[in-house]
Amino acid sequence: MKIPSQAIQEIRHIIVKLLNYLKNVVKNFLLIVINLFICFLSKIFPIDKNKVVYIPAHFHVKGNGFYLMEEWIKVPEFRHFYLCNSFQTCTKDFDKNNVTFCSFGLKLIYHLATAGYLIRESEYNSIGIINNPKTIVVQLWHAAGAFKKFGLDIRNRSIMLKFFRKQDMKRWDVIFCSSDELKDIYARAFGNVDKNKIVVSGLPRNDYLFKLNEKRFSTRKNMNITTNEKVILYAPTFRDKK
Repeated sequence: MKIPSQAIQEIRHIIVKLLNYLKNVVKNFLLIVINLFICFLSKIFPIDKNKVVYIPAHFHVKGNGFYLMEEWIKVPEFRHFYLCNSFQTCTKDFDKNNVTFCSFGLKLIYHLATAGYLIRESEYNSIGIINNPKTIVVQLWHAAGAFKKFGLDIRNRSIMLKFFRKQDMKRWDVIFCSSDELKDIYARAFGNVDKNKIVVSGLPRNDYLFKLNEKRFSTRKNMNITTNEKVILYAPTFRDKK
């Protein structure tokens, strides 16, 4: 007997949903084990107030945490540990004695358990549910503005996932946002967090743009070009031997 194609598609859809569900169950279980282990280590080893650990959003190299670190390394007594999935990119742009790029493993778990500062960029990425109260957790957040739903405002999430994320958010000591208009949105999306924890500040990664403006102003000044004058760039196509 030939099974209708529509029935086959429905069966495949059910199997995919089941596999995704099992995958999430296993992932959540492993995250609980990891966090319990971090908690256990934090009870054994002392907190290093001069240790800063960065957990970037999606483990990308150059997020808000990276640009914060660029400034923080100017204070020599602090040591920085940055979770990175692309060592070639990291080490190419950064070569400082007090900065260590590391992958997720036992060493990073140890640093998470003993960090004085934990710099986050997202809500729940593999760690952060259970931290030593002596560790200061800073949430820089990876997005600018509130163009879509995020945090607990996102619907259709499992009860378990919402529970974990809410527990994680309770541990955030400081949350940075880019404008006063976002404070209410952030407070609601992050589990009705105390608004006194939310600090209005620019995004660290946007500092680069302000530095560019400073360079433009300096270049104009050196070339005696006033701010009212327009600069026209003529850049014809370069053709070799023509």
